[in-house]
Amino acid sequence: KHLLAAQTALALISLLLPLLWPFHNYVNAPVPTLFVFFMLTFIPSMLIGYQYITATHLLPEEKTKAAPAMYAAELLGSALSVAIMTVVLLPLVGITICCFIIAGLNIIAATHNYLSNRGKSNHPHIHSV
Repeated sequence: KHLLAAQTALALISLLLPLLWPFHNYVNAPVPTLFVFFMLTFIPSMLIGYQYITATHLLPEEKTKAAPAMYAAELLGSALSVAIMTVVLLPLVGITICCFIIAGLNIIAATHNYLSNRGKSNHPHIHSV
């Protein structure tokens, strides 16, 4: 449930960012604008860290064995995502479409987690973006 909530929250924040972005041109006070955009980067970072912790606890292995494998997967996924987004997608489609792609991938992962674990009492499978 916690992993599903974190994925859904990340999708919502990813959808919210492109909607708020145009308003920065209308705000004359830089401090509130910086605070809002700081929070829009800080909150997803916290959610991603929370997903890592939650996913590590959901693995069937012993936590001491699961943590390094999960951390390696997290680093590899982060590196590939940054490379693909910044080098390929951001220049081609822009920040708004990139945010929609991130939101869509999180919605797909959350939906898959929900549907594949509906009615099961065991730990859910881990699918995270």
